[in-house]
Amino acid sequence: MNENCMHSSLGAFIETLRKMRKITIAELTLEAHISTKTYIHIKKGSMQD
Repeated sequence: MNENCMHSSLGAFIETLRKMRKITIAELTLEAHISTKTYIHIKKGSMQD
């Protein structure tokens, strides 16, 4: 699968929830087993394969 998907609503939802729960980006990326770079892509609404 070599498609790039745009999900801006998902990025906004994750960011809102993260702020509500007072979770740092470092904590989120550690728990989700993703890099900060991947988190930034998700936050912007793009999910690259």
